[in-house]
Amino acid sequence: MENPKYPCLILCGVIWSAVGTELSLCAAEPASLSVRTVTINRKVSDFPTNEDLSTPEAAYATLHRAWAAEGEAAFARLSITELAKHVPSGPAKPLPAQEAAIWLGAEVLEVTIAYQTNAVILARLPPGTRQPIDLRSFRPEKGRWLNAGNNMRMDTVEEGRREIAVDCAAKEVQALLASRPPIASPEEHLRPFVEFLRREAKDPQDFLLQALANHRLVILGEVHHRPRYWAFYSSLVQAAAFAERAGVIYMELPANDQGLVEQFLSATNYDPQPIITTLRDMKAGWVLGWPDQPMLDFFKAVRETNQRLPRERRLRVVLTDVDWPWAKMHQPDDYLEYRKLDRDERMAANIARDLRDHAADSRHALFIVGYGHAMVNVNVGGWPLKSAGWRLCEELGEANVFAVFPHSPVMGNFAPANGRIALGLFETAFQALTNQPMAFPLDHGPFGEHIYDASLDDPTKDSFSKGFHAYLYLGPLEDEVFSPLIPGFFDGAFVQEADRRCRILSGKGLVEGGLKRLDGETIVESLSKDWGQPRADWSASRLGPLWAWEKGAQWEKN
Repeated sequence: MENPKYPCLILCGVIWSAVGTELSLCAAEPASLSVRTVTINRKVSDFPTNEDLSTPEAAYATLHRAWAAEGEAAFARLSITELAKHVPSGPAKPLPAQEAAIWLGAEVLEVTIAYQTNAVILARLPPGTRQPIDLRSFRPEKGRWLNAGNNMRMDTVEEGRREIAVDCAAKEVQALLASRPPIASPEEHLRPFVEFLRREAKDPQDFLLQALANHRLVILGEVHHRPRYWAFYSSLVQAAAFAERAGVIYMELPANDQGLVEQFLSATNYDPQPIITTLRDMKAGWVLGWPDQPMLDFFKAVRETNQRLPRERRLRVVLTDVDWPWAKMHQPDDYLEYRKLDRDERMAANIARDLRDHAADSRHALFIVGYGHAMVNVNVGGWPLKSAGWRLCEELGEANVFAVFPHSPVMGNFAPANGRIALGLFETAFQALTNQPMAFPLDHGPFGEHIYDASLDDPTKDSFSKGFHAYLYLGPLEDEVFSPLIPGFFDGAFVQEADRRCRILSGKGLVEGGLKRLDGETIVESLSKDWGQPRADWSASRLGPLWAWEKGAQWEKN
């Protein structure tokens, strides 16, 4: 778990608190990338003892010595202004000797300086430290290099170097996207996109059924909690040809609840409770589960399909995500072993193993997962993004994997929508075909050749075709709503359990965290501001006009 003594992190130009809350943005950087890495290989104790902030490496040593001598009070005076104001104030108090020895024994391995305005120290803490690699950022203020936060999620030097390279590449991509020019001849620029759709776009169900016939595994990337898309998935599994071509559906839910899914599918009568329990166990940054009615409807659609099939041809549903056994968790340390697992690695391994175990079933497989996990061959900063899709291509061969991107806004995992893909160019082309639902290939044509600009989390100069084999469009973003809640999801027993989980993760109960009263009605009232409502950040006013691509990245000024 992140130590509150490492209050912030700056990577990819954003300051993050220890719990991942965005506080503010760095100043704009020049478009040209200028990066240099210098080997240091000196321990903090090897630096002069005077307070020296003239270089990032000297500032690192100064900060650690001050930290050992003053405790958290050191951060207020040795951090950048926008960070210092968020550092809790308090009297100077030396760290315990054992803890101080860790920071004084840190070895500065190298420093990477980008743009002359950002620096990252790659340091190694003494043997026996739980997370031995420390990346600490520094920025200059009035001629002094000051602390700008740190990241201690890496276990090896190689992982640290990768994180730094990815951060530098992200800045380069951000500058590239921010400099997209106006289009001199919009009609000519749009024409090949529209002509491609008229020639290549297919009915989405027919397209995906054909993909299932041709590929061992089809990955449907998704944005969570979209009723329109879950309704489409439900209709897909109910198509007569689906069970002829697919025998298993893999899902992004905790694998330890597999028995509940099998109980649900094998029951004589329809009982949603096992699936509701599974959705309650989904931990994705909070303790209230996924009360997603369209997801529950999807499980019901699979069950109804199975009722029409002979037992030996029935569909299996396999949960692939890391275990999240709440019943075994009673204190903060209990969940650390699950939290630190690589979800992409675990999901891919679970799928590969299941395919081997059921090799006798010649039918193919469908995997429904957030599209960030679905990408197959995207590089960030020269490093492959080792998503579940990438790992499955390594295991099965890319020819046997078919990944589908779902139309979405530009967005991040923990960030609201931030405009339209291709500045609205894609949606202008869809509109030319009356926004009819469609799916089309990305391995050729102008859509696949376009830079993949959909993700705020993984900025890359790669094209859409590197990440996905096909594109799924079901309608305008502005028409979509957030999934409605499952009635009865927050009964009395689960409210108490959610409160217990909250105390494990944060040390505070739900009421201490801001809930007015500890009851299901209050939770529903709070969530209903978003769940079941139009997506406010997907509105036309928030996403911007479809024609922004004509004016370029500075469309608001042009």
